[in-house]
Amino acid sequence: MDSWRRIDIDQYDPDYQYEADPIDAPAYTVQQLEPLLGEIRGSISRGDSVGAIKLCVADPPYGSDAAAKTAYLQSVLSVLVSVKQTEIPNIVKGLDVDETDTLVKLLYSLMSLKEGQKSGGALLGWFDKVVGIVGERPIVSYVNSSLTL
Repeated sequence: MDSWRRIDIDQYDPDYQYEADPIDAPAYTVQQLEPLLGEIRGSISRGDSVGAIKLCVADPPYGSDAAAKTAYLQSVLSVLVSVKQTEIPNIVKGLDVDETDTLVKLLYSLMSLKEGQKSGGALLGWFDKVVGIVGERPIVSYVNSSLTL
């Protein structure tokens, strides 16, 4: 008698019954990403925050497996938390439209990870500065994009 409560009614929704389009993004393995991740770590250790951010937003591994995405996002997180809050506006002003869109995608992806939630204050600081400088366009781009990490 109570089994009717366990029926998944969403399966009958026509909008729910679609298959996502395949992503035309290159798929990388963790081993293929290792040189890039090393370069990002090198930029951080040299104090080149702008260079590290540019490397992070240049070519994210959208089509990669979960392990590669996680390794990439952890490197991005280490970059974002190493930047002082006072430096963020100058970095964001130096990014072009596509780079700010990618940065917001990375921020959303990081906020969904447990490691990112531990550094939520830093990520929200980045998010606040990006939206304050370039407006809401990156948010709209994120919502409408099929490329996510």
